[in-house]
Amino acid sequence: MGIISGTVFLDHRHLVNGKVEVEETEFRTAVVIRTDRFLSIQRHGATEGTHTPPHRINSQANLRALPERGADSATGISTTGSLHTRLKPETLAIPHDCITISGTPTTGADRALHIISTLSDVIRQGPISAALQCDADVMR
Repeated sequence: MGIISGTVFLDHRHLVNGKVEVEETEFRTAVVIRTDRFLSIQRHGATEGTHTPPHRINSQANLRALPERGADSATGISTTGSLHTRLKPETLAIPHDCITISGTPTTGADRALHIISTLSDVIRQGPISAALQCDADVMR
């Protein structure tokens, strides 16, 4: 499995001993951290002290690198705030779809695509089950 995340996992116990691998893709270079449990891509940089701003993240290279390195699935983990009062702090939100309201096209190989993506129910059930077992507040 591949995990794409922000800076929240840089010091995670599984990543500190991970092997940094460089994958050259048709979309340029991606840096993948291989652990004994999963592959990881840190969107904002793979090492402490590096920071790639959001508008410079090469999502196409990152998404291509995971299957090239052996991932059979991928999930993204991010943190953000919310203006919705029903989403209290520390609520885990696991969406079933995603859409870019700004009109930014979905990442495609050779043309702009505008789609509403659905997320895999099989992949979603893992974090939902784990969160519920920990008595976490989950919005799904």
